[in-house]
Amino acid sequence: MNRRPLLFALSGAGVVIALGTIAVLVGHEDRPKPDPHLTGAALMATALPDTDGRRQSFAQWQGKVLVLNFWATWCGPCKEELPMLARLAPELAKDGVQVIGIAADSRQNVANFVQKVPISYPSLIGDAGAIELSIRLGNRLGALPFTVFVDRKGDVVYRKVGKVDEEEVVKMSSIAAKNQ
Repeated sequence: MNRRPLLFALSGAGVVIALGTIAVLVGHEDRPKPDPHLTGAALMATALPDTDGRRQSFAQWQGKVLVLNFWATWCGPCKEELPMLARLAPELAKDGVQVIGIAADSRQNVANFVQKVPISYPSLIGDAGAIELSIRLGNRLGALPFTVFVDRKGDVVYRKVGKVDEEEVVKMSSIAAKNQ
């Protein structure tokens, strides 16, 4: 069976129901399970290139709360949530929260996109490997957008498949920051 992740953009309840049905039909049980060891040191050892092609290690953000937002330039709901994340990122940074975009897209597509839509936080390039990383972090559907909140110890405290809203980002960032 082909184990490559299916990519979906989630925006409405009907899409979620359809995705659930499709996931069952394509062998959802065969999908990789979240990797319980992809926390702490293992997550901090992960490195991805930025839009300039320089590898960025997650270790540079060790000790911070991380909001990892998996997205793509072709994903409508992803593009809808990016301005909100860009607006919130500087405020969250004051509390030790680092928003990081992880694009399931090519470096050139992301570089072109961020010239038109400025992003106030690091955007890393994962290409197809971004989806695999998201699955290891608990994205069982391999869907976009997907957001993970990681506490200061490197433990995942919340996962969201689909678009996040401002209230949710603020609340979950606060919960992750308090998780010791």
